[in-house]
Amino acid sequence: MFNAEVNRKLDLLIRLVARVLALTEDEREELMALQPEVQDLVDKVAANSNAVQAATQALQAEAKQIADLQAQIAGITPGAPIDAEDLQAIKDAASKLADTNSALQTAVPQNAPPAPPAS
Repeated sequence: MFNAEVNRKLDLLIRLVARVLALTEDEREELMALQPEVQDLVDKVAANSNAVQAATQALQAEAKQIADLQAQIAGITPGAPIDAEDLQAIKDAASKLADTNSALQTAVPQNAPPAPPAS
């Protein structure tokens, strides 16, 4: 009688473990099916983060160019003659700033509305 009871409990335990393993396998398969979708989302977030970082760095570089040009112009005494070297430096700085503005306008068109936030 004792052995029969032990055998019955062992049998129940074995069936229970088999069910748990089957559920675990189902969950693993479901997780594996979701993994490409999750990786795709992770990749998209990374790409957007990289784009934001690149745009931020470009705007910071442009701000530095503007500040440098302003400093060059501020160093000019009104009514005083400007030597050819200083004038060329200002023209070069203005040209580089124009190139930067063109590049940024190409990357982000002027007056382009931002995408609405996803809900």
